[in-house]
Amino acid sequence: MKIPSFLQALYGPDLRLSAFTSHALSRIEDHIISTRMVFFPEYTDHGIRHIELTLQTALDFATAPARELLTPIDATALAVAVTPRRSLSPIGESE
Repeated sequence: MKIPSFLQALYGPDLRLSAFTSHALSRIEDHIISTRMVFFPEYTDHGIRHIELTLQTALDFATAPARELLTPIDATALAVAVTPRRSLSPIGESE
């Protein structure tokens, strides 16, 4: 999963945050790859690319002054927070 370089630059120097972010995103990515949308998949793309675009859009909405206020923990929280929305989206055929 590609994370905007701006966010990586914030949390990257902190080894604990970097490891946490990498581990969390890896687990979420594994889940996304192993599940598929069964209802209207042509209209409900919630794959890796969708998450990457959602994260980039969230960052794009932040003004320059707001970006200056982001801390390494904020960057980690943003990177990880956009992903659970997708993992809650799939509805199985038996549900």
